[in-house]
Amino acid sequence: MTISNNTTRATVTASGLSSFGYGWRILDESDLTVILRTLAGVETTQVLNTDYTVTGTGDVDGGTVEFLSTPTATDSVTIFLDPDRTQTLDLSAASDFPPDAFEDALDKLTNQNKRTRDIASRSLFLTDGSTPGSGEYDADGQRIINLADPTADQDAATQASVNAAVLAAVLDPTTPVGAFGATLVDDATQADALVTLGGGTKGIAIFKDTSNAAVLTELGVTALGQSLLADATTTAARATLEIPQTLPKPNYLLNGDFQVWQRGQNFTAAAPVAGGNNDDSYFADQWYLLSNGADVVDVTPSASTFGFPAGCRGLCEFEIVTANTNWAFVQPMESKHTICLQGKEVTISFWAAANSDALSYRCHLVSWTSAADSLTSDIISAWVGTTSAPTTIASADLTTASASGTAPGTIGGGFLASGFTLVNDSAWRQFYFTFTVPAGAQNMGVYLGSRDSSMSSTAKVGFSGFQLTEGAYVGPYVSRSFADELRDCQRFYCKTGHADTFMTDNIGVPGALASLSRAHGGGTDYVVAQWGFPVEMLTTPTVTGYNPTAGTAARWDVAAGGTPLAYSVIGTGTRGCTVRTTADAGDNIQYFIHADADARL
Repeated sequence: MTISNNTTRATVTASGLSSFGYGWRILDESDLTVILRTLAGVETTQVLNTDYTVTGTGDVDGGTVEFLSTPTATDSVTIFLDPDRTQTLDLSAASDFPPDAFEDALDKLTNQNKRTRDIASRSLFLTDGSTPGSGEYDADGQRIINLADPTADQDAATQASVNAAVLAAVLDPTTPVGAFGATLVDDATQADALVTLGGGTKGIAIFKDTSNAAVLTELGVTALGQSLLADATTTAARATLEIPQTLPKPNYLLNGDFQVWQRGQNFTAAAPVAGGNNDDSYFADQWYLLSNGADVVDVTPSASTFGFPAGCRGLCEFEIVTANTNWAFVQPMESKHTICLQGKEVTISFWAAANSDALSYRCHLVSWTSAADSLTSDIISAWVGTTSAPTTIASADLTTASASGTAPGTIGGGFLASGFTLVNDSAWRQFYFTFTVPAGAQNMGVYLGSRDSSMSSTAKVGFSGFQLTEGAYVGPYVSRSFADELRDCQRFYCKTGHADTFMTDNIGVPGALASLSRAHGGGTDYVVAQWGFPVEMLTTPTVTGYNPTAGTAARWDVAAGGTPLAYSVIGTGTRGCTVRTTADAGDNIQYFIHADADARL
């Protein structure tokens, strides 16, 4: 068979493959040599049938080398023709001429010649145009390795021999140097040289140090100081000094981690009153529930499903009651905080978690253009599905975020405009959205609601850590004490009853307003009580009275021996009010009444 292909070598990068082709005819599997070479230049000759097998023996176009174990992806694979140097064809004068065997022998001889030519072409060679004795050897741009050090003047030099010669020349005492240089050069030790240079004990010790840390230790720099000096960026230095990246900014939202629930702690179709979780219901302080129908979600501060997120002291859990229905919740801010932010950039951030249904939600900055502090909380006029924000009433607007994401150090994703997707693994993630406050806004606040209505009944979603801060600021949630949060919420709603008890009749006497009637011998004896509100309220509130015990509803309760009397509220202002009976209370009888004052936006 003729051989017209001069190729005898193939080199490729392994790239995760285990099969490599060769393109020339071989007569035996052993006619190939296979070498693996690492990035570091270490070469290993592979063993036939141990490291690899060969196909295509006798084929004019060659075949493949199949590795039994896939080489490292960065290794290079070299396959080259390397037949043994033997001749096994035996011809005798009396035998028939064997054409196939003869041709194979010629093929083998050709392959042997090709291998010889391959070795010669890869060797250091005298160029064809050179005259022996006065020409030059060509290394073809390759390094020559493993040379012995020269012994004769005309020997090739090695790097080690050159370095030694240079060092000997520099330190040769016969080389002319100045008196100081000679004194320095003839010093026998590093310490002697440093003394000659005038280094003190500390300087000598520093010159001997082999690392930056050793020098700094010699100079008395503490471990903290060394860490600080090693920091390459301001951020890294802040972390070393444990300084926050940005100091916390004021949070314009109240009750952001749902600590205060003055109207009760469970909002369902039956609690705290019938329809307690219907559309436009007020649940935790400063938060309104909106929904596309009645009894869509139950609301509770329970931490049994998710626990509390980082930095938060409370949370709000929403459990789906009516599947495939839209819902949301809103907190409006009073006008004085909105006016100062008109036209500016603000960021809303919060924590969220879900235990079922990896669905989408949307966060918006909601703004009202109506008169300051005179707004409608039920801002949705139509729920329009999942692709667009719901339709709002004429005086309200949902602003779309200009930027969104998950805060540093958390995981999440899947943002679309003001939308985000919760993962149903019960893990808390902090999200943020940046908005520009409309120039004409009189009040603003936060809106968060379902974007995907395909949610299952009993699925639970948790939220906490709401912040609205000026600028594109995303920081850790800073939880305030319960007392501080309650005091600020009482600017909008306060009561005489327990902090988390829904105000109604028959909640018990503790905390109730009390008064004692005493006859003065004529006229009408009214029972009168003064109620000073805990803080000055936003505006003159609506005051409602409740009977502390099981007597007549919404009446003064009588301690003993009297009739519950109706009440009236007089002299109401933002600091307090007067509650009195509407009829004569009789003689020496103690009366009690509970009340709440509502000035919510």
